[in-house]
Amino acid sequence: MLGVILLSRFFTYNISDSIPKGFYFLSPKAQNIEKEDIVVIPIDRLDKEIQNIIFERGYLPRFTKYLIKEVKGTYNDDVYLKADELHISGEQFKVQTYDTLKRPLPVLNNDDFTLKEDEFLTLGVKENSFDSRYFGKIKKDQIKYMAKKVNNKYFKIKTNKDSR
Repeated sequence: MLGVILLSRFFTYNISDSIPKGFYFLSPKAQNIEKEDIVVIPIDRLDKEIQNIIFERGYLPRFTKYLIKEVKGTYNDDVYLKADELHISGEQFKVQTYDTLKRPLPVLNNDDFTLKEDEFLTLGVKENSFDSRYFGKIKKDQIKYMAKKVNNKYFKIKTNKDSR
């Protein structure tokens, strides 16, 4: 569902369906984080309850240290939850009540709010991504890296089939 394997200080491989799988170049956190930026968040910077859900439900293997998500909400965006949709300044994102194994997902507070300067909402590209729809706002100090997708033609992962 989500997560990355850190290969070095500069590259990671996304193993989840949250955003397109593949290699990503990592850079230090930017001063100005904008919508559509890809960010990397250490799982240990999330609430313990969220960490437990991620690992106990098997959303990610326990060796995974990071989430990789796209920024969808930034400073001054108005946010509200209505029925099964999260609204971020006019954009609508489907919110699930249960995961694929019919386990209840955390429910965000129903209060409307406006994102502050150091707050973001981060989502995956798939509706079943475990993201800000369920764990809420991310603070700027929770973000460790920015990430940019690398053209996979420059990387080839050798498999057992290739060695024959």
